[in-house]
Formats: sequence, structure tokens, C-alpha cells
Amino acid sequence: MDAHLYGAVDDPAAARPARLAQGTAKRAAAACGLVALWSLTLIALGGTSTVLMLREQSVICADKGQGPFVEEFCNEARAPVLGGADVVAYHALPQGARAVQGKPDLVAEVDGFRFWFATVAHRDAFVEAPEKFVPFGGGFCPFALTGQDAKMTQRALSVRDLKAMGVDPDQWLLRDGRLLVFRGSGSMFLFLADAAENLAAAAANWAALVAAPQCANDALYNTQCFKTDRGTPAVGGADVVAFFALEANAAPVAGSPKYPFQLATSDDRGNAYEQVFYFASALSRATFAANPSKYVPQYGGFCAYGIAFELGPQDDGWNGMKGMDEALPEEGWPWAADSIGPPTSVENWVIREGKLYFAFLPEVLDLFLADYEANAERANARWTAWYGGALSGPVSVDCVASAYGPPVARTCTLTPQRTSAATPAKTVAAACLAALDDVCGQVQGANPVGALDDCSSCLTAHFATLAGACPATATALHAAVDKAYCW
Repeated sequence: MDAHLYGAVDDPAAARPARLAQGTAKRAAAACGLVALWSLTLIALGGTSTVLMLREQSVICADKGQGPFVEEFCNEARAPVLGGADVVAYHALPQGARAVQGKPDLVAEVDGFRFWFATVAHRDAFVEAPEKFVPFGGGFCPFALTGQDAKMTQRALSVRDLKAMGVDPDQWLLRDGRLLVFRGSGSMFLFLADAAENLAAAAANWAALVAAPQCANDALYNTQCFKTDRGTPAVGGADVVAFFALEANAAPVAGSPKYPFQLATSDDRGNAYEQVFYFASALSRATFAANPSKYVPQYGGFCAYGIAFELGPQDDGWNGMKGMDEALPEEGWPWAADSIGPPTSVENWVIREGKLYFAFLPEVLDLFLADYEANAERANARWTAWYGGALSGPVSVDCVASAYGPPVARTCTLTPQRTSAATPAKTVAAACLAALDDVCGQVQGANPVGALDDCSSCLTAHFATLAGACPATATALHAAVDKAYCW
């Protein structure tokens, strides 16, 4: 396990070392008095899926006393916008969904900057009307652009400060058809408190900022300003050190972004994982930094019972192809090394033998503890087989379902947490998912709470309809479909 302490900073992304920085380019939309001059030179190579520039474009900037960052900024055009996020895909996503990653062989270039796309259709739509899809304000955080963000180091807008702020492509919204990408959910919330006024201020400030240096095509694009997965803290932002001083069953202590710690872990397959923990105080953070292995929750903070008992495709006895009317509760889950996420809740926790465990529900935590030694050994063996050690591998970032439903929250069965190794395959095929959503979308994921109509019962009631689109036996949908969609 490799851990680095980067000091008392408000933004973890601003503190990460240069070797971890990933490039991205961002483009301004023509809106609210902001005019972007487009120089779009594209060629579709017949029969292929690639769009390339006919010429290599060198963006030249006059210094105008701005300093060397202007040259650096304008010459980073080789990296894709938003780290390769498909800017067209946002327009078909439900609010709150994660960005769709584009592909390096599906690329369009505008003014020498590259946009990646997930499909040929998305690329072609962008080519037809790039001004419709590029992110507002060059892809910088719109709330930072207003000049009102308290996290801005000087409150005076500059490219240098905006780059340090960062944005998270998974924190986005569409406003009047324009894509806005924020540094985090908090800045989005503050922006929406007075969206019209903030949008106008951001547009005016961006226009003034763009006019400062004289770059070819009169445009600025930040290529170092995305931080996917770094905007969301591990295990819901709970202070993991604080658990060790709490009375049993006490509520967890919330950490603060003022005290972040970026932890790097790895596995025996050569994959690296990075996650940011939040702490309630500088002392708590320093305590963690001195000995992370003591405080990191077991199994990355994923549900201990799920790691021990919920069988995935790599496990003997998975039986995902059984009908859900015959499969046992532990059969048919999606969990595997690259498809991780037995969801957890930090409210359900225990310290046992100096180790911190979480579980999704209090009932399953009780089951795990009922035969603690045997169950911990079982879970340890499975996690070690995946990642090489009890404290190796990823930490739960996406799969914290505190106060789960209703409305139904993310449980990571339908869309497991992405790892640094790869984006896991979808657990349900697109045609099957569409059919499921059509008849049971209102109760998707509802099984664990029972406050809505039971999801599995809905699948059973519509078996005749769904069997044509989804894997099924003669009497029921496959257990793997039920587990992925309903739990």
C-alpha cells in the first residue's frame, strides 16, 4: 500500500502530484454573449470510424504579461476534452448519471483540440453542430467562473486558479441545452441557488478571461482540469479514524473536504487505485496518514457479508443462469475482480479485532458477525483472490447507499463501480434493460427496502413479456438478471 500526504488543501485534486495529473481539453459554447470562433476542419475516412484533422495546428499565444502558464495552457491540445468524456452522450443521460467515456479512435477536432466519442453517431452529431455540444465556459467549473466560489484561492479569476480548481465530468447538468461541468456536487448546488444570475456572471467572466491572452482562434481550453472519481470521497466521506473512538451503534462522524487524504493502493495484477478520504480534523487525517492500514475498512469498505457470500461469475456455485424462482439468495450476483460493489452503508459498522467492517443492512451485519471467524476467513480468501491481499484493491466510492430509498438509490448491482483496470461490462444487456425499464422501471432496485412494490415480484408478474428480451428459463428470468436489476 502506497500513501501520500499532500498537506492541508481545500481541493484534493490541487494537491495531487504532477505524475498523477491527466490531461483534458475543454471548449466554450456560444451563449450568453460568449462567442467562440469555430475553425472546424474534419475528414471522415471512408468506411472507418476515425475523424482526423487535415492539418496539425499549432496554437500560438502572445504572452501579454500573463506568464508561462499561457503557453502551457494553449499548447495542451493533444489531450481529449474532459479526459475523453463523450460530450454528445450527456444529452441522452438521466441527471446524475456518470459520464460516458469516448474512444481514441472516434475523434473530432475543433481548433486543434480533440473530442472523443463512444459511437460513430455521436461523433457525426458533433461534427454537424459542435456549438451544441461543447461544454460551457471551456469546461471550467461554472460556479468558479462566477468568482463567488469560496474555494478559489484568491477570488480573482485566472487560468492558473481555474486549473487548480478542477472539474469532475460526473458532476454535470444541462441548462438551456448547454453542458455545464462542475468541480463537485456542492458547487453545483450553490450555482443552482441563483442559476440565471450565476450563468450570466460566469459567461461574462469567461469572455473576459478568453480575451486576456491572444491565442490563435481567440479561444482558451483547459486540458488538465478533470478529476473523475476524485470529486467523490471514499465511503461516503465518513471519517474512518473516528469509528475507532465511537461507542457501538453510534452514528458515523462526517469528514470534511478541508481535511482530505489521497490514498493510493494497488493489486497483484499491476492495477493502481486512488481514492480520497475525508476527515473531521487535521489530527484525524494525520493519524490516518501515519498508519493507513490500521484504519482503511476491510474489503475496501464494501459490504462484508456480500464479499463473503454473494457469489459472482468467477465463483463456484454462482448459478446465475438458474431461474430466479430456484436460485438461492447467494447465487447470481455480478461481483468479480473487475465488477465490484456489494453496496455498503457506513451506518452499519463494527470494530472487531481492531478492524473496521461495514455492511449494507444491519441484518446482514448481524449475520456476518454470527460466525465472525469463519465468515471473515471466507471474505478474506475471496478478496485476496481478487486483489492479492486484505488491504489491496479499490475502496468503495460509488457503492455507499446510506439511507437507501425510497427513492431508490445506487446499489452497484446494475452498474458496478469502475476500477482503474477497466470499466466493467454491463450486467444486463441493453435490449433486456430496455424491456425491464419499460415494465418495472418504477421499482428498479426496490427489493432491499420493501417500501415500493417488490421488484422481483414485478419481474415475475411480467415474465411472459420479459422472457423474449432477457435470459430466462422456462419459468423465470435468470437469477443474474434479477440480482442485477432488483437488488
